[in-house]
Amino acid sequence: MDKYAASQFLSYKMVDTKPVVDQAHELTVIYHELGLRGMGITESLQVACTIDKLPPSWKDFGLSLKHKTEDMTMKTLLSAIRIQEQHLEKDNEQLMNPELLTKVNFVEGQNKTHKFKNSKFEKGGPRNKRKLMKPKHHINKNDRKPICYNCGKLGHMARVCRMKKKKYQNYEHAPSQPANPQTNMVLSSTGPTSTDDRSGAA
Repeated sequence: MDKYAASQFLSYKMVDTKPVVDQAHELTVIYHELGLRGMGITESLQVACTIDKLPPSWKDFGLSLKHKTEDMTMKTLLSAIRIQEQHLEKDNEQLMNPELLTKVNFVEGQNKTHKFKNSKFEKGGPRNKRKLMKPKHHINKNDRKPICYNCGKLGHMARVCRMKKKKYQNYEHAPSQPANPQTNMVLSSTGPTSTDDRSGAA
């Protein structure tokens, strides 16, 4: 009976066709039987043996566990195997059902878009919205003031320009001049001639 238990332990190998968690529990039963027959092994050795007996498809997972065997117990090992098997089952379901994989990618894309909108617009409230709506260039205050085309200065229009009023005032007080000085010159030059003619005629 002792030889049978030892042979069963040495020849035991896990396969991919059965749940790995169930096979790991079968190993714990064998470890218990060996302990009852006086051939018990330490827990750290049980962990190492269980990792070595994982199926071929779990080779990478087994290598990652070997770096943690010092702090790992059989309980934590069984928990890690259970979690890994659940992940593998989900991956297989997505590979067998492409529509499910498309839905998962669509939901993940929506979540990323929603997070981006929240971080850009909703974080901080309306203040950030006002910041985004502000123009990048600086607006000069002088651009809003009217320009007087009479004097060329900013701040008023031509109809209220003081320079224009002064020009009109200067024009009104300017000394009067004859409207046509050439006409007066002609009259003054022709005046004496007409007088001489009259005296000769007399």
